[in-house]
Amino acid sequence: MNYKLSRKNKDGKWWTYGGIKKNQWDNLQASFKLSSLKELVELAEGEGKEWVNLSMFEDEAKGEAPRATPSDNYHTPDLQDEIPF
Repeated sequence: MNYKLSRKNKDGKWWTYGGIKKNQWDNLQASFKLSSLKELVELAEGEGKEWVNLSMFEDEAKGEAPRATPSDNYHTPDLQDEIPF
C-alpha cells in the first residue's frame, strides 16, 4: 500500500510532496523530503493560508503488475454441456 501526497503547485500543475506507506510495524507513515516540505509551507504562506490540503493518490510503482479486478478472474462457464438421460 503506497500513496502519493500531491497538490497543485504555483504553476497549476500537480506536484508530489511526499508519500504514505505502511512501515515495518504495519502502521501508516507519512514521509516528506525536507526541501519539498519547505516549498509546501512557503506556498501556503504565500497564499495567506494556515492549512495545506493535499490529495492522496494510489502510487502505481514502476515494475509492478497492475492489480487484478474481480472481473479479470471470472470466466463464463460453458453451458453447452449435455447430460444424457
